[in-house]
Amino acid sequence: MRPLTLAMTAFGPFAGTETIDFRRLGENPLFLINGPTGAGKTSILDAICFALYGETTGGERQGAEMRSHHAAPELLTEISFEFELAGKQYRIRRVPDQERPKARGEGTTQHKAEAQLAELGADGSARNLVPRKVGEANQRVMELIGLDADQFRQVMVLPQGRFRELLLAPSQEREAIFQQLFQTHVYARLERALKDGANALSAEVERLGERSRGLLEGCGLASTDALATALHELLAQIAVAGAARDAALAQHGEAQLALEAARLLEQRFVAHDGARKALERIVAEESLRAEERSRARGAAAARTLAPHHESVAQRAAEHERATGRWREAEAALARARDASGHAETAWREATAQEPELLRLRDEMVRLRALEPVAIELQHGERLLRERRAERARADAAQEAARGAHEAAAKALADVDARIAGLRQRMEALAEAPLARERCTARLLVRRRQEELTATLEDLRVAGDAAARRLEDAALAQRRAAESLRALRQAWQAGQAVVLARELRHGAPCPVCGSAEHPAPAVGAQEVPAPDTLDRALELDELAREALEAARIERVRIDEAIAAQEATLARLREELGDHAGEPLAALEQQAAALAANVQAHDLAQAELRDAERARADCIERVTRLASDRDSMRLAAHTAERAEGEAAVAFATQQRQLPEALRVPGAVAEALRTAMAGAERLGRELGAARSRQQEAGNGLAGAQVEAAGRLDEMQRAAALLQETEAAWQQLLAASPFADTAAFREALLEPGELQRLEQEIRDRENALLLARRALEDAAGAIAGAERPLLPALEQAELVARRARDAAVGDVRVLGERRATLERTQHALAQLLAEQAALEAEYAVLGRLARIANGGNAHNLSLQRFVLSVLLDEVLVEAGHRLRLMSRGRYQLSRREEVRDARSKSGLELDVEDAYTGRVRPVATLSGGESFMAALALALGLSDVVQAHSGGIRLDTLFIDEGFGSLDADALDLAIRTLIDLQAGGRMVGIISHVPELKQQMDVQIVVEPGASGSHLRLVAP
Repeated sequence: MRPLTLAMTAFGPFAGTETIDFRRLGENPLFLINGPTGAGKTSILDAICFALYGETTGGERQGAEMRSHHAAPELLTEISFEFELAGKQYRIRRVPDQERPKARGEGTTQHKAEAQLAELGADGSARNLVPRKVGEANQRVMELIGLDADQFRQVMVLPQGRFRELLLAPSQEREAIFQQLFQTHVYARLERALKDGANALSAEVERLGERSRGLLEGCGLASTDALATALHELLAQIAVAGAARDAALAQHGEAQLALEAARLLEQRFVAHDGARKALERIVAEESLRAEERSRARGAAAARTLAPHHESVAQRAAEHERATGRWREAEAALARARDASGHAETAWREATAQEPELLRLRDEMVRLRALEPVAIELQHGERLLRERRAERARADAAQEAARGAHEAAAKALADVDARIAGLRQRMEALAEAPLARERCTARLLVRRRQEELTATLEDLRVAGDAAARRLEDAALAQRRAAESLRALRQAWQAGQAVVLARELRHGAPCPVCGSAEHPAPAVGAQEVPAPDTLDRALELDELAREALEAARIERVRIDEAIAAQEATLARLREELGDHAGEPLAALEQQAAALAANVQAHDLAQAELRDAERARADCIERVTRLASDRDSMRLAAHTAERAEGEAAVAFATQQRQLPEALRVPGAVAEALRTAMAGAERLGRELGAARSRQQEAGNGLAGAQVEAAGRLDEMQRAAALLQETEAAWQQLLAASPFADTAAFREALLEPGELQRLEQEIRDRENALLLARRALEDAAGAIAGAERPLLPALEQAELVARRARDAAVGDVRVLGERRATLERTQHALAQLLAEQAALEAEYAVLGRLARIANGGNAHNLSLQRFVLSVLLDEVLVEAGHRLRLMSRGRYQLSRREEVRDARSKSGLELDVEDAYTGRVRPVATLSGGESFMAALALALGLSDVVQAHSGGIRLDTLFIDEGFGSLDADALDLAIRTLIDLQAGGRMVGIISHVPELKQQMDVQIVVEPGASGSHLRLVAP
C-alpha cells in the first residue's frame, strides 16, 4: 500500500482543510514530518489509520474525539485518502459521528458516521465499491490490504510509544500477523483437513472392528479361524444328528404303547391298595378315641383358669412400660443438667464484653458530633471543584472566543471564493440528472437480462438432472416390482415345506388329517417371512410414488424454462441495440453519472449553505469581538472565586482528623460502631435468656423423674400380688404347672369338633370294608406291572426323541448363523484392511501436521517459523549495523511448555556477553533499533514472496530520541538503504539531527486558529 494524497478537514489540530500530495515528495521518498510538540505531527498518521479503519494509530481515541476545536461549527470533520495497491488506485472518504448546526432554525443535529470506498480509473473516473456503510467499508479495506487495524499499526505504522509491540508480541499474536502477511491460511486448512480425515478414518476402522467383534461374540467365538473350524465340525455333527433323530422316533413309539397298557392295570392295583390302607387307617384311629376324650376334659378345666392367667400377663406389660418411662425421664434429667451448665458458662462469657459495649457507645456519641463537620467539608470540597471547573470553562471560553474572532474574518473571504466556485461547478453538471435516469433504466433491464440468463442456465442443468432422476426412478420402480414378484412366488412355493416342517409322527396332518406322513415336502431355500413380503410391498409403493414425483418435477422445470425464454426474448427486444452491451460498461457509466448527479446536488446544497454562511460571517465578526472581552473578564472573576474556595476548604480540613476526611468516612465509622454495639447487646440478652431457660428445664426434668420412679414402683407391687394369686389357683387345679395349663388350653369350639370326628370314623369303617371287597375282585388272578420301569423307558425314549429333533434344529440354526457371520466378517475385514492401510499414511501426516512432533510445531507454524527465520536474517543485517555488531535477533527453537503453542518466540544474541536472552531485556533505545530492524526485515521478506501482502510504505513515529549520535546515523543509513529498495519511508520526530540530514520534509506549523502543513522538497 502506497499513499497518494491525504486531505484532512477539521481533524485534530487542523481547523480547515489540509492536503498532502505524497507524489510531490518524489519516487520512493525518505521524508521527515517535523514541527513543535503538540503541533499535530502524529495526527497525520492518525488520519491515515482513521481513513482506512475508523481508528487512530494509538487506538485510544474515537473518530468523534478527533474533531478540531478550532473548526467552524458548520464545517464537517472528514478524511479523504487516496492510495495505490497492487497496481490499482483507491479513494476512501470517512466522516465520524459529530454535531453540526441545523439547516433550518436554531440548535444542532447529529451527523451519523459514514464511509465511501471507490476504485479510481486511469481516466479519473470512480467506481463505488462501498457507497456509505461504515462496517462494510471496514471489511472491504481489510480484504484489500490484508491486515486489520492492530496488524497495520504493528507492521506498517510504528506509533509513538508502541514501536515495541511487534518485537514483544506473544507467539500466538505474531502468528496471526504472519498469517495475514504471507497468506498461509491454506496450511491451516490443510492441517484441519488432515486431522478431520484421519479422525474419520480412525472412527470408521474402530466401528468396523466393533462390528466384527460383535459378530464373533454373538457366535461365542474368539476369531475367524475358530469360526471356520466350528463350521466344518458342525457339518459332520448335522449328518450324525439326522440318523439319531430317525432311530429315536421309532423307539419312542414302541415304548409309548407298552406304557399305556401297564397304566390301566396299575390303576386297578392302586385302587385295591387304597381301599386296604383306608381300612387299616380307620382301625388304627379307633385306639385314639380314649386319648381324645381325655384331651377334651383337660381343655374344659383349662378354660376356667384362662382369665386369671391373662391378668398376670397384663400386669407384667404395665410394669415394663412404667420402667421404660422412668429410664427416659432419667436421661432427660441428665441432658437438662448439661444444658444448664453450658448456659451458665455462656452468660459469664457474655458479661465479660460489657466494657467493650460501653466503649462503642461512647464512640457513637463522638462520631455523631463530627457528622456536621464532615458534611461541611464535603460541601467545601464540592464548591472547590465547581470553582475550578468554572475557571477551566472560563479559560476555554476565552480561548475559543479569541480563535473564533480570528477565524471569522478569514471565513468571510473563504465563503466568497467558495460561492464563485460552486456556481461554476453547477453550470458544468446541469445535464447530469436526466442522463443518469436514462442510463439507470437501461442498467436495470440489462441486469435483469443477466440474472434471467443465469437462471435459465441453472434451470437447464436442473432439467438434465431431473431427467436423470426420472430414469433412475423408473429403473428403481421396475426393480422393486420384480423383487416383490419373486418374493411372492418364493412364499407360495415354500408353504408346503413350512407345513412339512411342522408334522410330527403319529400326529394328524392339519390338511388331510392322516397320522401317516409317507412323503413330506422338502426344500433347501428359505421361505420369505410375512414381514419381508410387507416390506417389499411398501418399497414397491414408495418406488411408484418416487417415479410420479420425478415426472411432476420434470414437467415443472420444462414449464419454467419456457417462461424464462419468453421473458428473455421480451427483454432483448426492449433493449434493442443495447442488448449485447457489456454490463460492466453500463455500470461504470451509471456510476460516473451518479457521481455527477451527487456532485451537482452537493454543489447546490453547498451553495445554499455558503450564502447563509456569508450573511452570518458579517454579523459574527462584530459579535465575537465583544464576546472576547467578556470572556477575559469572566476568566479573571473565576480565578478569584477559585482561590477563595481553596482557602475555605483548607480551613475545614483542619477541623477533622486526617483519617475521617474521606467523604463518607465518619458515617462509615458510625455505622461500624453502631453495628458492634447492637451485636454485643444482642449477645448479652441471648445469653441471659438461655441461662433462665436452662434453669427452668432442669427443675421440670427433676419433677418428671421423681413421678416416673413412683409409677414404676406401684406397677411392680401390683404385678407381685397378681402373680401370687395365680400360683394359688394353679396349685388347686389338675395341672402340674403353667406349661401343662397352656398345653391343655383349646379354642371354644375345639371340643365339639373332637366329638364329631369320633362319630365320623365309625361310619367310615363300614364303608372302607365294602370298598376293599370290590377292589380285590377286580385284580383276581393278575400280577402287578412294573410301571416305573415302563415309565422310565418311555421317558428315556421321549427325551431321546426330543433331544435328537432339537439337536438337528439347533445345529441347522447354528449352521445358518455361522455362515451368515462368516460372509459378513469377510466383507468387514476387507473393508477394515483397506481403511487401516489408508489411515497408516493419513494418520501419521495428520499427527505431524498438527504438532505431533518433537518441536511441537504444526505445519502452518513450521512454515511461519521458516518465514520468520528469513525475516530475522534480513533484520539481523540491519540490527548488527545499528548496534555496531553487538546484537542479533534469533528464533527460540526449544519447547518450554509442551501444552502451549511455540516456534515464533524471539530472543536476542548479545555478542558482548555471548549469551542469548529475551528481547524484553533490551533498553529503550536498543528496543527501538531491534523493532525497526524487525519491521524492515519483515518488509523485505513480504516483498520477496509472491502472493504476499505488499509493504510499500513504513511510518515511524518518534523513538529516534532514545538513540545516541552514532546509532542515529546508522539508523538513518539503514532507512536510506530501504528507500533505495523501492519503499516510501516517513519519520515523525523532533530530533534536530534528522532535520539537518533529511531534505524532504512535511512541516507542521501551529497557530492560534489551528495548525497548517507546508511541504519542503529540494
